[in-house]
Amino acid sequence: MRCWSRRSCCPASTSRLWPSPTTAREKDAAEAVARNARVAEEHALKVFDLNVTLNERIVDLLDGLDPAAIRRDGAAIHQRLKSMSGGYPQVAAASVFGPDGKLLATSCAFPVPDVSVATREDFGGLRNNRTLEQVSCIMIGRVAGETVFNTAVARRTPAGKFDSIVSIALRPLYFNAFYKEPLGDSSPSVSLGLTRADGEVLAWFRRVRPSECRSRPPRRCARRIAPAAAAASSR
Repeated sequence: MRCWSRRSCCPASTSRLWPSPTTAREKDAAEAVARNARVAEEHALKVFDLNVTLNERIVDLLDGLDPAAIRRDGAAIHQRLKSMSGGYPQVAAASVFGPDGKLLATSCAFPVPDVSVATREDFGGLRNNRTLEQVSCIMIGRVAGETVFNTAVARRTPAGKFDSIVSIALRPLYFNAFYKEPLGDSSPSVSLGLTRADGEVLAWFRRVRPSECRSRPPRRCARRIAPAAAAASSR
């Protein structure tokens, strides 16, 4: 992920926040933007670390189960998924989709609704080993029924064949609410946001033009959020 903190009037730059401040007021503003960016970055890292842990727990729960077994034990798996994910306000749904994209189990409902993500870009990307698709674009979740973006990992058989995905649907509104706290109404020219590594906006408080939300990610954060292959930066 990338976390952004910027003044809407500032030129794009990845090496500094904006031209060197010449007044005390500009210096204070620059420090405030940098501080907000650090807070947002640490928050994103914490959330995605928890998300990686949740994904790993679900993968462990399903260890040795093929799609037919997951369907057969659906009631028990639903309760476990609900218990695992229910304590996280950022999580809208924890779900498992089979190799054909059909929903096998979810924290949201049992019996399992008739839902397929076979045509979804992130599902196809995971099936074909495209790392970027471990974090989806913003969408209306077919399981959660609300605006989400998804983080997912593929499950494979011992022979390496694509078997299913474990998908965690996250609420952008959770991030927006967090970003609003340090800014409030006192800094109308400052915005905070979260994007994918390719610049796709996932969450933003005080939206700016998409063309202003792209930058090269720093290497140091990409290592910390593996396996999501995400990055964080500020400007």
